[in-house]
Amino acid sequence: MTRLLARLLFVSFTGFLSLGFAPQQAHAGGLMVADAWSPLAPPGVRVHAAYFTLMNHSGAERRLTGVSAEGYGGAALHETREFDGLAAMVSVAELALPPGATARFEPGGLHVMLLQPAGPQEEGGSVALSLHFANGETLDVAATIRRHTARSGHDHGAHHNMQHDNADGS
Repeated sequence: MTRLLARLLFVSFTGFLSLGFAPQQAHAGGLMVADAWSPLAPPGVRVHAAYFTLMNHSGAERRLTGVSAEGYGGAALHETREFDGLAAMVSVAELALPPGATARFEPGGLHVMLLQPAGPQEEGGSVALSLHFANGETLDVAATIRRHTARSGHDHGAHHNMQHDNADGS
């Protein structure tokens, strides 16, 4: 009876995960995204961000070439860099991931810049991201919207105070 109960719990739990309730993770073709999140932005802020950890568990290099986000006018790969003591946003055209590599998209570093939101964010909601790779693969992931803490550092809502390398201010 105990074995049957354990199996039922396992099947229930794995079924729960397969319905999309796994915590901010996605897998495809040897690629894995974990801990995807987007900081809750104050109302009226027109630039949001998303962060995650991207791992290449395949035996081949993968090149991340773009990103799109449902509910946004645009999305782009960016990196925060320091030039002459000033933080600046720099577009990232492509990110190479050798086999076994991990790329951390985090405040103050690599990130997805989300432009022109269709509406306000809701804490506990999610942003549907699609990561696009040079070989034609797309990896879909849901980034949970949550309040960021002091340890998350970089406030993407303050983009208007930073230097940017794009003509559109992104």
